[in-house]
Amino acid sequence: MQWDNSPVYRRRRRAALALVLALLVLLVWALSSLVKALTPDDSSPEIAAGVPAPWVRSGKAPQITLAFAGDVQAHKSAGRINEEGLGETGKVLAAADLAMINLETVVADDLAGLSPQPKPFTFATTPKILDSLKNEGVDVVTAANNHTMDFGDEGMRRMLEVKQDSPVPMVGLGKDDAEAWAPWTTEVKGRKVVVFGATDVLDAHLDWKAAPGKRGLAKVKDEEGFTKLLDAVRQARAASSDDAIVVYLHSGSELVQCPTERQQETSRRLAEAGADVVIGSHAHILQTTGTRGNTAIAYGMGNFVFGSGAEQTRATGVLTVTVPGGQGAPTTDFAPARITKGLPELLDGAAKDEAMARWKGLGQGCS
Repeated sequence: MQWDNSPVYRRRRRAALALVLALLVLLVWALSSLVKALTPDDSSPEIAAGVPAPWVRSGKAPQITLAFAGDVQAHKSAGRINEEGLGETGKVLAAADLAMINLETVVADDLAGLSPQPKPFTFATTPKILDSLKNEGVDVVTAANNHTMDFGDEGMRRMLEVKQDSPVPMVGLGKDDAEAWAPWTTEVKGRKVVVFGATDVLDAHLDWKAAPGKRGLAKVKDEEGFTKLLDAVRQARAASSDDAIVVYLHSGSELVQCPTERQQETSRRLAEAGADVVIGSHAHILQTTGTRGNTAIAYGMGNFVFGSGAEQTRATGVLTVTVPGGQGAPTTDFAPARITKGLPELLDGAAKDEAMARWKGLGQGCS
């Protein structure tokens, strides 16, 4: 057969080739768009998206809501909580199925004779703050932080006495390591919730880590302590794929907006171990919130009931996390507030819109 190489035929061949190339480009674009659509969206650059979940929920458990807020104490103006409560902010906590905060103070029936440790700030208060928190809808607190042994071993001894009959359960502290690392468990709508508290921050000159026969805190700043926490989370996850597992971790650097590499590493490992929610505090300012696989992560909840002076430390709010019964990451909602004379006040109108925009943009510029 003779090959037609006429000008007309050559033009037709070029047109056909161009059409084939255009169709290939269109196919590649369509495939890339499909992959992008199926990849979980995550606007937080420091929280990796699409990490395979280490467990699979059955889809039979009920959806539940968990509310979280930041650092609470009753020093100076923050002591108003005992007389005035939390107002509208407290209603947000109470509306959730379970609410939790970071209790950043020694609590003792008798404060007489306590000797402050050698550090710039020390906090102590009476158990009345626990009643106030209970009245405002708080169900559990973590006491694992760098202030709950501000008055040394004796302060911890008295705090453990309070813990025994506390109206609000405390996690992250104990008479020994077994109690300090043990979670608190409860049921919400028939679904088991497992709550851990631990601290990745302690003053370098004060060793407050609980040990066999030694009261103290669940310190995870060293690998041995962090491995204890990871093993406990793994065991809780192995017991059930449907239990909601929460870790409230005191970590990060004060007044540093971007999560540290250490915060990112610990959150990643806790997510891979099976935690549904990882909540952080210590920076005294709000930090990024996002998701990793099946885990919601809030690196820093900032102050909440606190005598905050600097403007940036007064930005606060309540984070509500909805844990699904089936697959997928928990969803989050934030109610922004501002601390005024020690207490958080919910924002509305333009102030609320501006605060929400700042909260959503907290991860910008972080790596």
